[in-house]
Amino acid sequence: MATVLYIEDNLANRKLVQLLIARRSDLELISAETGREGLCLAHTYLPDIILLDISLPDIQGDQVLKQLRDNSQTSQIPVIAISGDGIEETRLRFPEFQAYLEKPVDIQMFYDTIDALLDKVA
Repeated sequence: MATVLYIEDNLANRKLVQLLIARRSDLELISAETGREGLCLAHTYLPDIILLDISLPDIQGDQVLKQLRDNSQTSQIPVIAISGDGIEETRLRFPEFQAYLEKPVDIQMFYDTIDALLDKVA
């Protein structure tokens, strides 16, 4: 079973992803409301994939990603940016992410993106 960490401050967005992950017997979700909490969970659980909101209340998503990459335990975990910004704008501002999803999340693209990244790490 693959573990997905979702770092997102918006409760409605977390609930949506929780429902999407619950549809899959091969995925398990853990979630965090803040960047600091997400970093702590990432170091504790070493998830297979991280879904990361760009705009968080305490630390911006790019700074969370930088801290993940600077730590040897978490540096290779694929991180998917999830943003309300346009995808192209996000890609230009944050080229370090392995993938990008735009809010509201397209369900099929969500699953396809996770599956593609899990295939790469398997």
